[in-house]
Amino acid sequence: GLKDSGKSLICLSAAKAISSGGKLFEFFTTGESRNILYLDSETPKDLLTVRLGQFGLVAEIGNSLFLLSKFDLKGNDLTFSITDQKFRDYVEKIMRVHNCGYLVLDNLTSLMDDGRLYNSTTVSKLFADWVDSLTRQGLGVVMVSHTQEGPNAGTSAAKARGSEEFSIRAHSEIVLVRSTEILEKKLGTEAVQQMAAQDGLTVGVCFKVCKEAAVLQKKTFWLHLPLRAPRWKFLTATGADGKEIEVAQACSRPEQDLTIQDKPLLDELEIEDVATFSKLSSDEKAVYYMTKGAGTVKTADIAQKLVCCKRKARIITKSLEEKGLLEPNEGKGSQQGYRLKA
Repeated sequence: GLKDSGKSLICLSAAKAISSGGKLFEFFTTGESRNILYLDSETPKDLLTVRLGQFGLVAEIGNSLFLLSKFDLKGNDLTFSITDQKFRDYVEKIMRVHNCGYLVLDNLTSLMDDGRLYNSTTVSKLFADWVDSLTRQGLGVVMVSHTQEGPNAGTSAAKARGSEEFSIRAHSEIVLVRSTEILEKKLGTEAVQQMAAQDGLTVGVCFKVCKEAAVLQKKTFWLHLPLRAPRWKFLTATGADGKEIEVAQACSRPEQDLTIQDKPLLDELEIEDVATFSKLSSDEKAVYYMTKGAGTVKTADIAQKLVCCKRKARIITKSLEEKGLLEPNEGKGSQQGYRLKA
């Protein structure tokens, strides 16, 4: 993303979700918690501390989150650059000692010295000698980079700054759409544009490439972070054509639906009755989590998701309604909507 698009804030949000095993933006499930080594090459320590405090990460420092700042290594003989083998060895040692499952490189422009960011040979060697080795060990490497200036700057079509090798090698590529461009180029929905004009940060998270879940490709999730707020507010999701789509539709895939789980995680049962859930059928659980992820669902959506007739979909919603989990929202017939019961 461009400068001030929210790259570091998105990464810190992801770090919070990964380190706690919680959800990112309320609907992406991260699964098992993992320790993270976060390399920050340009944020002043006081500002970094404020950002960590905003997302409730200060208490995690030294426990599940390990920070390595350029400002911490002043006077050290190490060069704070991922092109330096001695520095890479130092980073790997920290990851081994603290059993880190993720490495965040924030950001490539200041972590690669002497303009090597643009040298395809250097970048290719960096992947072959280091990044590929880490991924073969089951470690996740997140690279943060600025995007190029130009007509597409600040949009989902923007290209990463530096060698094309980064995009060629990347398993997934996420582009952030900045508030400035949302307003100037009328991007997102009208509601997104209205939020972009407010205080705080509005951003579009576009999955330009996503090999892990191809269904996410070309979809953009629009978020707003109020000033000093610890959580992002989800606004809407749009497809490649820019039209609004439901979250369940955006996140689901045949093999595994990111917003539907047959077995609820224990930390999700804080406001739910475990005994009641144990008696639900797999279809009832699927519909419940579909509703939870999308906010509201229609009978026709349920029938399509479960590949069943509308009559069966109505039977499921009626059962969940009787159990006190769902309540009618609006519409009738196949367009009858349901939401979680307050």
